[in-house]
Amino acid sequence: MRKNKDDKYEEKRKKIVFVVCDVVILFFATVSVIYINDDYCTSDFALSQVESSEKVTVSKISKNTMVFSPKEEESNIGFIFYPGGKVQYEAYAPLMQEIAKNGILSILVHMLGNLAVLDSKAADGLQQQFPKITHWYIGGHSLGGAMAAFYVSKHAKEFEGLVLLGAYSTADISKTDLQVISLYGSNDQVLDKKSIKRTNLICQNLL
Repeated sequence: MRKNKDDKYEEKRKKIVFVVCDVVILFFATVSVIYINDDYCTSDFALSQVESSEKVTVSKISKNTMVFSPKEEESNIGFIFYPGGKVQYEAYAPLMQEIAKNGILSILVHMLGNLAVLDSKAADGLQQQFPKITHWYIGGHSLGGAMAAFYVSKHAKEFEGLVLLGAYSTADISKTDLQVISLYGSNDQVLDKKSIKRTNLICQNLL
Protein backbone atom coordinates (compact mmCIF):
# COMPACT_ATOMS: atom_id res chain seq x y z
CA MET A 1 0.00 0.00 0.00
CA ARG A 2 2.81 2.36 0.92
CA LYS A 3 4.58 1.50 -2.30
CA ASN A 4 1.57 2.69 -4.27
CA LYS A 5 1.56 5.96 -2.33
CA ASP A 6 5.27 6.40 -2.97
CA ASP A 7 4.76 5.73 -6.65
CA LYS A 8 1.95 8.28 -6.83
CA TYR A 9 4.09 10.83 -4.99
CA GLU A 10 6.98 10.21 -7.37
CA GLU A 11 4.71 10.61 -10.40
CA LYS A 12 3.29 13.82 -8.96
CA ARG A 13 6.79 15.13 -8.21
CA LYS A 14 7.95 14.40 -11.77
CA LYS A 15 4.86 16.10 -13.15
CA ILE A 16 5.57 19.23 -11.10
CA VAL A 17 9.20 19.24 -12.26
CA PHE A 18 8.13 18.92 -15.91
CA VAL A 19 5.58 21.72 -15.53
CA VAL A 20 8.14 24.01 -13.88
CA CYS A 21 10.68 23.24 -16.64
CA ASP A 22 8.09 23.97 -19.33
CA VAL A 23 7.19 27.29 -17.70
CA VAL A 24 10.87 28.28 -17.37
CA ILE A 25 11.58 27.35 -21.00
CA LEU A 26 8.52 29.25 -22.18
CA PHE A 27 9.54 32.28 -20.10
CA PHE A 28 13.07 32.40 -21.47
CA ALA A 29 11.84 31.77 -25.01
CA THR A 30 9.43 34.71 -24.70
CA VAL A 31 12.11 36.97 -23.21
CA SER A 32 14.53 35.95 -25.97
CA VAL A 33 12.03 36.79 -28.71
CA ILE A 34 11.31 40.18 -27.11
CA TYR A 35 15.04 40.86 -26.68
CA ILE A 36 15.92 39.90 -30.26
CA ASN A 37 13.17 42.10 -31.65
CA ASP A 38 13.95 45.08 -29.42
CA ASP A 39 16.66 46.74 -31.50
CA TYR A 40 18.21 50.20 -31.55
CA CYS A 41 16.39 52.11 -34.27
CA THR A 42 18.10 53.42 -37.40
CA SER A 43 17.93 57.13 -38.25
CA ASP A 44 16.34 58.37 -41.45
CA PHE A 45 19.73 59.64 -42.57
CA ALA A 46 21.29 56.20 -42.15
CA LEU A 47 18.46 54.60 -44.09
CA SER A 48 19.04 57.06 -46.92
CA GLN A 49 22.62 55.78 -47.20
CA VAL A 50 21.65 52.22 -48.11
CA GLU A 51 21.04 53.42 -51.67
CA SER A 52 23.69 53.91 -54.34
CA SER A 53 25.23 57.39 -54.44
CA GLU A 54 27.28 59.39 -56.90
CA LYS A 55 30.51 57.66 -55.87
CA VAL A 56 29.30 54.37 -54.39
CA THR A 57 27.24 51.47 -55.72
CA VAL A 58 25.22 49.62 -53.08
CA SER A 59 24.08 46.06 -53.74
CA LYS A 60 22.81 43.12 -51.71
CA ILE A 61 24.11 39.58 -51.72
CA SER A 62 23.10 36.52 -49.68
CA LYS A 63 21.41 36.96 -46.29
CA ASN A 64 20.72 40.67 -47.00
CA THR A 65 24.40 41.50 -46.63
CA MET A 66 25.13 44.88 -48.28
CA VAL A 67 28.12 45.63 -50.48
CA PHE A 68 29.36 49.21 -50.93
CA SER A 69 31.56 49.37 -54.04
CA PRO A 70 33.58 52.42 -55.14
CA LYS A 71 32.52 53.68 -58.59
CA GLU A 72 35.52 55.76 -59.56
CA GLU A 73 38.21 53.12 -59.27
CA GLU A 74 38.49 49.35 -59.14
CA SER A 75 39.47 48.41 -55.62
CA ASN A 76 41.81 45.65 -54.49
CA ILE A 77 41.10 46.28 -50.79
CA GLY A 78 38.11 44.78 -49.00
CA PHE A 79 36.65 45.42 -45.55
CA ILE A 80 34.10 43.16 -43.84
CA PHE A 81 32.15 44.82 -41.02
CA TYR A 82 30.20 43.16 -38.16
CA PRO A 83 27.48 45.43 -36.62
CA GLY A 84 27.10 46.00 -32.88
CA GLY A 85 24.71 43.95 -30.79
CA LYS A 86 21.03 44.89 -31.08
CA VAL A 87 21.83 47.60 -33.63
CA GLN A 88 20.01 47.48 -36.95
CA TYR A 89 22.77 47.00 -39.47
CA GLU A 90 21.54 49.80 -41.73
CA ALA A 91 22.76 52.21 -39.03
CA TYR A 92 26.30 51.62 -40.30
CA ALA A 93 25.49 52.50 -43.92
CA PRO A 94 26.91 56.07 -43.63
CA LEU A 95 30.21 54.67 -42.35
CA MET A 96 30.34 52.12 -45.17
CA GLN A 97 29.59 54.85 -47.71
CA GLU A 98 32.52 56.95 -46.49
CA ILE A 99 34.92 54.01 -46.50
CA ALA A 100 33.85 53.04 -50.02
CA LYS A 101 34.33 56.63 -51.21
CA ASN A 102 37.97 56.19 -50.25
CA GLY A 103 38.39 53.28 -52.64
CA ILE A 104 37.69 50.35 -50.32
CA LEU A 105 35.07 47.70 -51.08
CA SER A 106 33.01 47.55 -47.88
CA ILE A 107 30.77 44.66 -46.87
CA LEU A 108 28.14 45.28 -44.20
CA VAL A 109 27.08 41.92 -42.80
CA HIS A 110 23.50 41.26 -41.70
CA MET A 111 23.37 39.25 -38.47
CA LEU A 112 20.70 36.87 -37.24
CA GLY A 113 18.63 38.75 -34.66
CA ASN A 114 21.10 41.65 -35.00
CA LEU A 115 23.43 39.71 -32.73
CA ALA A 116 26.88 38.86 -34.08
CA VAL A 117 27.31 36.27 -31.34
CA LEU A 118 24.64 34.19 -33.10
CA ASP A 119 26.50 34.32 -36.41
CA SER A 120 30.21 34.80 -35.76
CA LYS A 121 31.02 32.93 -38.99
CA ALA A 122 29.04 35.38 -41.13
CA ALA A 123 32.21 36.27 -43.05
CA ASP A 124 32.52 32.72 -44.37
CA GLY A 125 32.51 32.66 -48.17
CA LEU A 126 32.44 36.42 -48.66
CA GLN A 127 36.03 36.76 -49.84
CA GLN A 128 35.56 34.14 -52.53
CA GLN A 129 32.82 36.26 -54.11
CA PHE A 130 35.30 39.06 -54.81
CA PRO A 131 38.36 37.47 -56.45
CA LYS A 132 39.82 40.84 -57.50
CA ILE A 133 40.23 41.86 -53.86
CA THR A 134 43.74 40.89 -52.74
CA HIS A 135 43.95 42.70 -49.38
CA TRP A 136 41.30 41.91 -46.78
CA TYR A 137 40.47 43.51 -43.45
CA ILE A 138 37.71 42.75 -40.96
CA GLY A 139 36.23 44.73 -38.09
CA GLY A 140 33.17 45.59 -36.12
CA HIS A 141 31.53 47.70 -33.46
CA SER A 142 31.00 46.61 -29.86
CA LEU A 143 29.81 42.97 -29.82
CA GLY A 144 30.39 42.87 -33.56
CA GLY A 145 34.02 43.86 -33.01
CA ALA A 146 34.51 41.10 -30.46
CA MET A 147 33.03 38.54 -32.84
CA ALA A 148 35.11 39.85 -35.75
CA ALA A 149 38.20 39.42 -33.58
CA PHE A 150 37.12 35.90 -32.68
CA TYR A 151 36.58 35.09 -36.35
CA VAL A 152 39.90 36.51 -37.51
CA SER A 153 41.71 34.60 -34.76
CA LYS A 154 40.65 31.45 -36.62
CA HIS A 155 41.37 32.87 -40.10
CA ALA A 156 44.39 35.10 -39.50
CA LYS A 157 46.12 34.09 -42.74
CA GLU A 158 43.13 35.31 -44.78
CA PHE A 159 43.27 38.89 -43.45
CA GLU A 160 45.84 41.64 -43.08
CA GLY A 161 44.20 43.58 -40.28
CA LEU A 162 41.45 44.04 -37.70
CA VAL A 163 39.48 47.19 -36.85
CA LEU A 164 37.86 47.45 -33.40
CA LEU A 165 35.30 50.22 -32.84
CA GLY A 166 34.35 50.49 -29.18
CA ALA A 167 35.30 46.85 -28.85
CA TYR A 168 38.01 44.52 -27.62
CA SER A 169 39.26 41.10 -28.61
CA THR A 170 38.26 38.17 -26.42
CA ALA A 171 40.41 35.87 -28.56
CA ASP A 172 44.20 35.75 -28.38
CA ILE A 173 45.59 37.21 -31.60
CA SER A 174 48.90 38.33 -30.12
CA LYS A 175 50.83 35.69 -32.05
CA THR A 176 49.44 36.68 -35.45
CA ASP A 177 50.86 39.14 -37.98
CA LEU A 178 47.59 41.10 -38.06
CA GLN A 179 47.71 44.88 -37.91
CA VAL A 180 45.09 46.15 -35.44
CA ILE A 181 43.50 49.53 -34.91
CA SER A 182 41.36 50.05 -31.79
CA LEU A 183 39.12 53.13 -31.61
CA TYR A 184 36.88 54.11 -28.70
CA GLY A 185 35.54 57.26 -27.11
CA SER A 186 37.14 58.65 -23.97
CA ASN A 187 33.65 59.19 -22.55
CA ASP A 188 32.34 55.74 -23.54
CA GLN A 189 30.11 54.66 -20.63
CA VAL A 190 29.43 51.18 -22.01
CA LEU A 191 32.80 49.75 -22.97
CA ASP A 192 34.72 47.95 -20.22
CA LYS A 193 38.01 49.87 -20.15
CA LYS A 194 39.70 47.13 -18.11
CA SER A 195 38.98 44.68 -20.90
CA ILE A 196 40.65 47.06 -23.36
CA LYS A 197 43.83 46.72 -21.31
CA ARG A 198 43.51 42.92 -21.42
CA THR A 199 42.70 42.89 -25.10
CA ASN A 200 44.96 39.97 -26.14
CA LEU A 201 46.98 42.22 -28.43
CA ILE A 202 50.66 43.02 -28.35
CA CYS A 203 51.68 46.66 -28.66
CA GLN A 204 53.61 46.05 -31.88
CA ASN A 205 50.41 44.95 -33.60
CA LEU A 206 48.55 48.15 -32.79
CA LEU A 207 48.41 50.92 -35.38
